[in-house]
Amino acid sequence: MTTLAAQTYQDFVARMGNEARALQILGNCNNLIALRVKDKSTMDFIAETLGEVDIQSVSRGLSSGVRPDDIDVTKNTNITKNIQEKTVAVFPPALLGMLPNLEYIAFVSGGRLIKGRLPKLVSG
Repeated sequence: MTTLAAQTYQDFVARMGNEARALQILGNCNNLIALRVKDKSTMDFIAETLGEVDIQSVSRGLSSGVRPDDIDVTKNTNITKNIQEKTVAVFPPALLGMLPNLEYIAFVSGGRLIKGRLPKLVSG
């Protein structure tokens, strides 16, 4: 088992000499564990690694009205349902910079996604 640790994605680029070699090394890692991240390139790399998901947004509407005619009163009722699908990041990059202390996001072998918190150890 090999463990790689760094502060930023650019640390791997600097160590490997170029972005292609850094991606080659990082692409062979089975697990990714990230604490709070500050720089954009690292946020983007992690979010891309976690992938995307399709979501549906459903909105419903109801309208009614009355229109008086010369002879009778006409009632109108309209019901609408709108479904929109879009693809979004599983974990948006900006949220990686807002993780509280000791909280992490992990993508582990087998495709499992974990949002967790490290225990705080207090000696007394």
